[in-house]
Amino acid sequence: MLGDAQHVEEAERIGMDWMDVEALKKMNKKRSLLKGLNKAGKFPTLVTHQESLESKVNETKAMVKFQLKKVLYMGVAVGNCGMEEKQIFQNAELSVNFPVSLLKKKWQNVKWFYLKSTMGKPYRVF
Repeated sequence: MLGDAQHVEEAERIGMDWMDVEALKKMNKKRSLLKGLNKAGKFPTLVTHQESLESKVNETKAMVKFQLKKVLYMGVAVGNCGMEEKQIFQNAELSVNFPVSLLKKKWQNVKWFYLKSTMGKPYRVF
């Protein structure tokens, strides 16, 4: 978390890693680091003083971003090791059904559907 004194106090209270404004100024000199954060999809999200930092963190963690650029395939993170099997199943189901509902021909536009862990072998589901 990057922020001013109020955000730093709030981040310490909830046990979150943080950097103050001075550290941000030092980081600004290393533009290559900021470009790397942007490419990785980890660019900072703004939090105002009226918003609770904890609620904003939970909202950001619950957000799923679909990126479909020049390639005709898409990868989505649906869970982590700390989640129950039922939660992962619900997330996977939602992350498949939502983009398919936006397509004109629905499931006729989908050729394959693979399920894969980070380091594991992909399994063809559809």
